[in-house]
Formats: sequence, C-alpha cells, structure tokens
Amino acid sequence: MDDDGSDAEFAILVSHYVNGMGLGRHLMRRLVRWAKGRKVQRVYGDVLESNLPMQALAASLNFRREPGDAPGLVRMVLDLPQPKPRMRPPCPGRAEAARAAARQRAARWAPGAAAHPIPSAGAPSGAGARYPPHPVAARPCPLPQPGQSRAWWRAPASGPALRCLAVAAAAQHRAPLLLVARDNHSAHQIESDLQTLLGNDASLPVVPFPDWETLPYDRFSPHPEIISQRLAALQRLPQLERGIVIVPVQTLLQRLPPRSHVLGNRFDLGVGQRLDLDAEKRRLESAGYRNVPQVLDPGDFAVRGGLLDVYPMGAEAPFRVELLDDEIDSIRASIRDPAFAGQARGIELLPGREVPLDDAPVARALDTLRERFDIDTRRSALYQDLKAGLAPAGIEYYLPLFFRRRPPDRDPVRLPAAERAAAARRWRARPPTRSGRRPANATSSAATTWNTRCWRPTSCTCHRMRCANG
Repeated sequence: MDDDGSDAEFAILVSHYVNGMGLGRHLMRRLVRWAKGRKVQRVYGDVLESNLPMQALAASLNFRREPGDAPGLVRMVLDLPQPKPRMRPPCPGRAEAARAAARQRAARWAPGAAAHPIPSAGAPSGAGARYPPHPVAARPCPLPQPGQSRAWWRAPASGPALRCLAVAAAAQHRAPLLLVARDNHSAHQIESDLQTLLGNDASLPVVPFPDWETLPYDRFSPHPEIISQRLAALQRLPQLERGIVIVPVQTLLQRLPPRSHVLGNRFDLGVGQRLDLDAEKRRLESAGYRNVPQVLDPGDFAVRGGLLDVYPMGAEAPFRVELLDDEIDSIRASIRDPAFAGQARGIELLPGREVPLDDAPVARALDTLRERFDIDTRRSALYQDLKAGLAPAGIEYYLPLFFRRRPPDRDPVRLPAAERAAAARRWRARPPTRSGRRPANATSSAATTWNTRCWRPTSCTCHRMRCANG
C-alpha cells in the first residue's frame, strides 16, 4: 500500500494441489472487499503474460489490462468507486425526543432517578451535568435473605453489565461477596474489569484466589507467584469485612490449609530487632523458603555477609535486610531497582508453602502414605524426598496428609423414642427405589443411630460422601 493509502498492490499464490476449486476467486473477492473497507482507490497486480487463467479471473472481476513495468508482465488494475457520504436531513426534534425517551427509561427502571435529571437541549453539558444512574446499577441483583439458600434473578447478557451488578451487590452486602468464575481465564478477566470499575476503592477490595493451574497429582508445582497470591488471600480473609472474592470453580474442589498454619507460622522482622543469620536461615528453610543465589520469585531468600535478601510470600516486591553487627539496621524495599528503593520499618513473612514442612507434619504424612497407599517406599520419589526433608514437586495435592483429621461434624447420636419413630415414618414414606423395593424398617433395632445432618441411618454412605440433605 502506498503512503497515502490510495493505491494497493496484491499478489495471490495458489498451490497446484488445490487448483480449480475456486480458491483464487474467493481470495480476490476478499481482497477487493478489504480494499473497499480501507477506502483504497486503486488495486493493481502484475501477472505473467503466459498466465492466461489469472488474467481471465481478473477480467471477470472488472479488472482492466495495462502494460507492465517489465517485459513479460501485464498489470491488472481495478478502480474502486468511492462511497458517497450519506446526508441526513436536519431534525431539530430528534435530540429532544431521545432525551425524553431516556427520561422515561430512567423513571421506569429507577424510581429515584428524578433527583438526577437529564439536561435538556438548552442546559449546559460537561462535567457539571448530572445524569441518572445506569439501569443495571439502579437495580442490583437480589441476594439470598436469611433462611434462603438461593435467590433467582435475570442476569444481563453482557459481561460488563454483570460486573456492574456484582459491584452493586457487594456494596449493599455486609459481608464479603464470593464470585465463582468458569475457569482461571474468566477469573482474571473479572478481576481486571472489577479493578477498572472500583479503582482504588478501599471500602470494596477485590481479592483474587487463583487456581494452581496444574494437573492433579502431576509432578509439577504451581508457580511461586500463584502460591503467594493464594497465601495473601488466605491471610486477608479472616479480617475481610466487605469486598469481592474471585474464585475459579475448580478451586472450590481443593482442600485448603487450616487457618492455624497460615496465621500461626508467620513471623515479623523489624528495625532494631536482634537477628541471628544462621538461625534465621534455618527458620526460613523450615517455613518453605528457598535458599537461592539471587532472589527472583516469591519465597526466595539469599544471605550475603551481613545482608539478607528475602521475597516474602504475599508481598509485591523483595526486601533487603541490612545488619549492623547482630541488629537490623535498615529494611529496604525493591532491591531490584535501587533508584526506587524505599525504607520500611518492618516486614511480615508468611509461610513459604501451603504445605507445612516441619518434622511433625512430615512424619504424619509419611505414616499416612505407608498405611493408605500400596507403594514401595524405597522406590517412591515422593516418599524419599519427604524423608530427606525436601519438598517434592506436586506436593500441594497431598495437603490433607499433613494435617490431623478434624473431628466429624455429623457424629451419629441416639435419638429419643418419639423422634426415632417419627424419623422411621418419614423413612418408610420415601418412594420406592428403581428396583421397586421400599427401604427396610429402620426401627428393627433399638440401637439404631441416626445422622444429625441428613436424618438417615449411619448405614448409608453419608459418612463417606456429602449427603444431598446435609
């Protein structure tokens, strides 16, 4: 295409394997359509004199033949007509009719829209003009009331309008709002849109809780930045009064570490505090931090003489701790760019992993692996790495092995006689099963025990999987 955009040269190459299928004509039509859209005035191309099929194709599309710049070539040229501008007759009442229609829509959607009138034709416009709220923001989605499990509403078709509804719902809710995304890509898109809508609004923070982005039980660990975001979100949730938490749906199926691990294993470093580098190195390694030559990712630390470089989990930048003898003299942020480094009075370090690597949890995990898995411990890389004190790749999916099992919240209890008889009547009133048989009498034994959450005998599978009524 020329510099002024008036002329454009084309070239088409069709393989002999697909010759005679109409592909060249299709490409030529697409080129002409594209040139019209770019307001090109002339399209031309050089064709060999012996290429008679190409010349015939161009002539069928209203190309004309001109002498070429070199011997043996001919130029096929097509002049494109320029579209004529459409002139709309002036209509003084069109703008006023549009404003009246907008006022009617605002009054129908938002009863309080009269406080924000639309300026008329003679009213001033600009920053001082006041407009009614958007219909989507004026009618936020209804939230479940106390005693309700769900609330039905009609969601808008567009994604941005759905984000506006989420912001309006979070503003009227007195607790954090959980948004469940389809996948991790949708969660990132929702987070970006909400950050654009809310900006730096501290009253409604956006807390993302990303997915691991790894396959279950694969020998790959999540990226350190993902673990850092997850740990920062877990630390923030207990103190979060209002806000929006974004979670992919597959993340809801994962087990999380208990609050005691995230909040109980954090520690602080402050200016003026006495610090033993050898002891601090052992404490960081036991917390899951990695001793590396250069600090690059969250969870890394390096010791150089009297300097301690550490990238805390949940932080946005690494820190450099300078010691004067055995006392912390200064803490400087952003060690990567000294020109933008800032002083800090203290830093807070979260655990380096969601899985504890202390002696007691590791021993508990090893015992559970031997008892519940039919593996050869001498040839199992997972077992040998844990036994050597290392964190094998993909250890996050074995998280339940490192913590004690919580006491069950659906313990079988002995019911009084009247309640046991009423429960038995409800049990017998159930419809027959697919095989046509009704459930057996639940009062055949005086020692029948019932589940306190699902009103079924303990012989059902509720102790092994979550019941629909529980």
